[in-house]
Amino acid sequence: MARWWKENYDAARHRNEMRGEIDDEYQFDVDLTARDNLLRQHVILVEVAQFNFTFLSLRQLEVCLSYFEQKVRPSSRIVGGIGAADHWEVLRWYDRLPPGLISEHKRPKIVKALRAALDQFRNHADYAATRQ
Repeated sequence: MARWWKENYDAARHRNEMRGEIDDEYQFDVDLTARDNLLRQHVILVEVAQFNFTFLSLRQLEVCLSYFEQKVRPSSRIVGGIGAADHWEVLRWYDRLPPGLISEHKRPKIVKALRAALDQFRNHADYAATRQ
């Protein structure tokens, strides 16, 4: 049974697990704590297939959903090599997923849960107003 919910962002508990390039822009692991204590930032958590996904924005959720919707996933090979960087410095977010999570029999459950969470939070006024 999958479940999803939102929590107030806490830099100590919610890291950016989707570090890497999304929409041709590198997503760093940065602290997104608001400077004003009255403004609340939210994260979306989705628990499915004995794994917890943490999304800092709706766009991250959309990117993850589109990745799991693909039956044949793109190669993780980095064209042109990695130069002077170590392999862990250039790993994309989907390269860091646990191996069992990418299996074909878990994929439909994950897609269903991510799609339901995305549909709910797209229409959730409180979340949409704070992060997009």
